[in-house]
Amino acid sequence: MKHPSIRNLLDYWLERRGARAAPERDDIEPEAIRSLLADAFILSFEAGHGLCFRLAGTRVCALLGREIKGQAFLDLFSSGTRNEVHDLVAITAHEAMGVAAGVRELSADLSGTELELLLLPLRHHGRTDARLLGALAAREPPRWLGSRALGELELGTYRFVTGSPVVDFLGEGRNITANRVRHRLVVHQGGQAGRLPVSSIKVKPQNNNLAQISQKEWINNATLTEPQ
Repeated sequence: MKHPSIRNLLDYWLERRGARAAPERDDIEPEAIRSLLADAFILSFEAGHGLCFRLAGTRVCALLGREIKGQAFLDLFSSGTRNEVHDLVAITAHEAMGVAAGVRELSADLSGTELELLLLPLRHHGRTDARLLGALAAREPPRWLGSRALGELELGTYRFVTGSPVVDFLGEGRNITANRVRHRLVVHQGGQAGRLPVSSIKVKPQNNNLAQISQKEWINNATLTEPQ
C-alpha cells in the first residue's frame, strides 16, 4: 500500500471500526476524509444487478472516462480475473475482512497502468454484505489521462485486513473460495493501524468535473496540505 489515499482510508476505517467487525455506514463522515474522496467510492449490492457503484470520486471517474454510478463493479475486470475478484468481494462482505490489492490495466506488453485497490466492509441495517467502502488510485498520474479511458483490469497480489486470526477463516471446509485465494494471501491483523505507514501529505482535489480531467489538471488541481 504505497498510495496515501489507500493507506489513509484504511487507517480511518480501522479507527471508526474499533473493536467491531466493521463500522456502520453512518460512522463514515465525508468531511473527515475530504482529502481522500476523489479516489474513494461506495459499492452497494443491488437485487438483480449485483455489486454496483453507488458513489464514486472524481479521480475514479476520470480514470474510467465517465460517470460510473450504477455500473457493475466486476465489469472493471477482465474475464480471466473476474471470478477471483468475485471471491474476494464475497469474503470482504460475508466475513467482514478488508482487502488491499494491486491491479494492473490489461495490456499485451505489460505496460498497463498500475493501480491500488482497497475494499472495506460497512455495516448497513445490521448487515456487512450491503455496502462496501473502497478506493482505486493510480500509483502515478497516467500520461494518457483525458485522451482515453482505463482498460480492463487484472488482479495482482493482495492481503486481507482482519480482526481475528485468518487461519480460522482458512480452515478446511470453512469456505471453498479460500482455496482459490490462498496462494496470494498476506495477512495484516486489524487493530494495529499504528504499524501502517501514514502519509504526511494529504491530497485535496479542487476539480469537480467527473470525467474530463487531464494529466496536468490531475496534478495541478490538487493541493498538498499537512495533516492537522
